[in-house]
Parts: sequence; structure tokens; C-alpha cells
Amino acid sequence: MTTIETKRGDPVYIQPYCAHCEEPLLPVEKLLTFEYDDGSKAPVHVECFMRKILGSAAHQLKECSCHLGANGREEPPGLTKRQAARLALETYYALQGVTELDGLLL
Repeated sequence: MTTIETKRGDPVYIQPYCAHCEEPLLPVEKLLTFEYDDGSKAPVHVECFMRKILGSAAHQLKECSCHLGANGREEPPGLTKRQAARLALETYYALQGVTELDGLLL
């Protein structure tokens, strides 16, 4: 991982992959910086960042093991971590009654 310093001297970590889904970070994508408890920082896609806050789609729908114990489900099989993160964000918007996603965090 490469680091550069800001004008204030704070280190900024440059990494070509998302810290959550490990997919490439492209210049045209919306990115955020996730700060870990130890103070380290890593870039993530917006949907991957929001997945860490919102939980999985199953969690938001109260269908996960948190709510249903052993009968709960987690991420849908076959999805990549990023696809699951997008599903979580889309589920959040749907539960909030948002129907037009253009311009929102996706």
C-alpha cells in the first residue's frame, strides 16, 4: 500500500482495491475513506461503506440469524461482496420509500 501526505502532514493511504470487497477502485467511482479503530484508513466504495453501517439486506428485513437464530439467512448465495453491498443499499432505499435512485449513493 502506498501512502502520501496531505498539506497538514496526515498520511493518506492509496490502495488500488476496496478494503471491503477487494474490487478495483476506479477514478470514476464514488469513494469514501473508512477509518479503523487503530486509526488506519482505507478507501472503500460508497456502497461498501454503507453496507458496514446498514448491515446486509437480510438483516434490514429482519431475516438474518440476528433475528431468526439458526433459521436466519445471510447474504444471497452467488453474490460478490460488492453486489451484496449494493443490494443492502438498494434494500435500505426501498424500505425508506425511495423510488428514484438517480443521484443517490450508488
